Amino acid sequence: MGRKVRASWDEGASSGWVEFDREGVSVGRVELSCEEGALVMRMEAAGEHVGRLEQVCGIHLARFGAREGLVVRWEREDGSEGTCQGPLTPEEVAEHMRAKRAAAGDPSSSSR
Repeated sequence: MGRKVRASWDEGASSGWVEFDREGVSVGRVELSCEEGALVMRMEAAGEHVGRLEQVCGIHLARFGAREGLVVRWEREDGSEGTCQGPLTPEEVAEHMRAKRAAAGDPSSSSR
């Protein structure tokens, strides 16, 4: 994700952040920290961007943890449920990779 937005991770502190600032305008920031058995993400974003940023951040993590059946569940500041991403099937991950290669113009991206 750090190729499209600014991000930082401090291994020693087990914390970092992702700044959603494509095209120079920040629409949100996610603070990341490792706690016992969990990666905790705290998002600050304008209301109209919250659902989309939950989806973007969550689906990236769900893809990374697909083999382990990772599920990302968001809880909103008011205690209500946010969006949920994962677990993803191997087919869903493969389809994402095909679409990504197709967008980049890779001829090996066609379905067989």
